Amino acid sequence: MLKVSSLSVDYGPSRIIHQLDLALVEDEILMLLGPTGCGKTTILQALAGLIPIAEGTISMGQWQASPKCPVPPERRQVGMVFQDFALFPHLTVEQNAAFRLKNPAKAHHWLEIMGMSDFRKVKPGTLSGGQRQRVALARTLAHEPTYVLLDEPLSNLDAALKDSLRWEIRKALKAAAVPAIWVTHDQDEALSIGDKVGILNEGKLEQLAVPEACFCQPNSRFVAQFLGEASFLPGNLDRSCVSTYLGDAPVLPTELDGGEVDVLVRPDDLAVEKMITMDPDCEGQVANSEVNTGKFHPAARMILADSNAEVTEARYEGGTWLYTATLNIGGTVRFRTCHETRLVVGELVRLSLCSKEPLATFDRH
Repeated sequence: MLKVSSLSVDYGPSRIIHQLDLALVEDEILMLLGPTGCGKTTILQALAGLIPIAEGTISMGQWQASPKCPVPPERRQVGMVFQDFALFPHLTVEQNAAFRLKNPAKAHHWLEIMGMSDFRKVKPGTLSGGQRQRVALARTLAHEPTYVLLDEPLSNLDAALKDSLRWEIRKALKAAAVPAIWVTHDQDEALSIGDKVGILNEGKLEQLAVPEACFCQPNSRFVAQFLGEASFLPGNLDRSCVSTYLGDAPVLPTELDGGEVDVLVRPDDLAVEKMITMDPDCEGQVANSEVNTGKFHPAARMILADSNAEVTEARYEGGTWLYTATLNIGGTVRFRTCHETRLVVGELVRLSLCSKEPLATFDRH
């Protein structure tokens, strides 16, 4: 088990990492997320023994590192995978993977698992970015590390390749049965690949939990806003239910006694009704230009009176549309529809809460 207890790291007089606690069992993958400069790479460097720690301990198997008893990198047997691959350009794929190994059989084993056996005799310069990262991971695992640190390993690759390669890396790490800490800026990557997700903010671990808990049950406003699209609706809490301008919804257990709260609403928690659907007895359609100028057919006015929001932004995502709407009472929310539901900026709509799952609430004050 990799165990980190009360870990703090200083750069000069400034404390960069504050009292970090985490534990990873065999083959567990932790994804570290956070804004630029929050300390993600610093944590990896401390775990690798590349920088000193100010407080706390790092332990793995037979060794424990502390400020008074540091353990050098070569004794930690840690594997590292970098975003720039860090391969020797003058060596072949096989030579890179087997570097400093007495028996190259382990390198051959991992090259085969990573689908690179046919490229053993070529040099890295002839390979694609994805192939070079496969070689880098094969080299790391061939040396049988006690744990693996990955510093944005897919950031230099195109989006289409990232999706498939992230799963190849996950499968290889699971096959090697070693704990891993993976730093990324890609939230989809973190939520889909990690057994746990850690959200960092200014050197402090705001939340460490399974991906579903971090997304659906954030323990702070920062986590809620950082992870995914977040809107906050004012509401009144009454035991296990909250009443809002867009309807009522169940809420997660909370220490709040009731009263005024802010409700975390994700785009998929909202349903939308188009308000420019014409009365069945009326002929004709309302043109988009009429929506934008605010001029509507008289037969539509009664329906429009039920609207509670105006579309202010539309973002096409491929299979879906992501919209921003301004509520009649003020404030904005985001909601998502399938690609067939097309709304235009300036269109009036009716939004309602549709979540069947309990929502998170936060003290408004």
